[in-house]
Amino acid sequence: MKKSLILVFLLVWGYAYDFRVKVGVSLAPYAYFVKKIGGNFVDVAILVPQERNPKFYTLKQEQIKTIKSLKILVSAGIPYEKKWLKRFKNANPSLKILDFSGGQYGGYIWLNIEKSKEIAKKIAHHLRMVDIKNAQNYKRNLELFLQEIDSLDQKIKSIFASSKSNHSLISNQIFWQNFTQSFDLKFVLLKEQKRIPKNAFCIITPFDVKKTLIQEHFLSKTQLLEINPLRQDWEAMMLELAELVAFGEKKNGK
Repeated sequence: MKKSLILVFLLVWGYAYDFRVKVGVSLAPYAYFVKKIGGNFVDVAILVPQERNPKFYTLKQEQIKTIKSLKILVSAGIPYEKKWLKRFKNANPSLKILDFSGGQYGGYIWLNIEKSKEIAKKIAHHLRMVDIKNAQNYKRNLELFLQEIDSLDQKIKSIFASSKSNHSLISNQIFWQNFTQSFDLKFVLLKEQKRIPKNAFCIITPFDVKKTLIQEHFLSKTQLLEINPLRQDWEAMMLELAELVAFGEKKNGK
C-alpha cells in the first residue's frame, strides 16, 4: 500500500514537473522569442519551416492535429491563417491567438528593434495568463531578454559606425523597411523600371521570385546579397543583415 502511494505521488509530481505550455508559431523567428521568455516552461511548434515560402505553404494534417492541443498560437498574417484561424478557435475555444499580422511595412516586424520589444512583452503577457504559477519566471526572463535586445541594438549601431560607406538597403520587398527604420537608414524600394546606383547592395530573400529579373536587369552593377529573414536564430540573423547592409558581406564569416 505504501509503495503504491509513493508511486502515485511520483507519477503526479512528475506530470506536474514536466508540464509545459504548448505554443505554436506560424513563423520561425517567433519561436526564438517564445523560447527566450518561456525557457523550459514551454514547448514550441513551428508551423512553417524557415526554408519554406510562407506565401505558398499548406498545413499538413499532423500540424492541424497539433494546433488543437495548443494554449497559444502566434500568428503572422500569412495566407493559410485566413482559412484556418477561425477553425482553430472553434475546435479549441481556450486557444489564445496572438496576432502580429499587418503592420505599416507588410509584416516581418521582428526586423524592427522597438517592435521586437513589443513582441516580447506581448508573448510574456500571454504566457502569464495561461500559466500563472510561473508568472514570475516569465517576468524575469522578459527583463533579461529586453536587455539582450538593447545590447543587440548597440552592436548593430557599432557595425554601422565602423563602416565608412553610406548605408542604404535596396530591395523589392517592403518589409525590409522595418529594419531600416530602426537605424535611420535609407531604404530604396526596387522597381523594375528604376535603376539604382552602381555597386549598390540589393538585399534579397531565398524566396525572392524576382531574383532572376533583378540579375538580368542590373547585371554587374548591383551586388545581390541573400539572407533569410525567417531564420529562427533571430539575433544572429539581425547581426548578419547589419553587416550585409554596412559592408556588403558577413564580416564574422558565418
